[in-house]
Amino acid sequence: VPGAATLTFQILMDVLKDNDFKLRVHALHVVDILFTRSKEFRIQTLQNLDAILARVIGTKLKPLPLPQAACLREAGLEALGRWHKIYGSTEGAMSLKRAYQY
Repeated sequence: VPGAATLTFQILMDVLKDNDFKLRVHALHVVDILFTRSKEFRIQTLQNLDAILARVIGTKLKPLPLPQAACLREAGLEALGRWHKIYGSTEGAMSLKRAYQY
């Protein structure tokens, strides 16, 4: 279905804003699965990687509250490592290398 990946991505981005960290972990799991299975979804994810990382891992300026977010942060780092291992050397995934600066 044309546009399904974009719509799904937008829905998951909304869920990643939720205050419930368990819900965000589940949304990240879906993002991880779709990232490996859909080129269109992977492109959407890479174009918005900074926003995803801010919501899942946190940033130096705005870290996620601990200990509630520890599981989310760990899952995010694992997914990012997997993505980098699989796609990090491809031209379209150059932003994965930059993401390790978080």
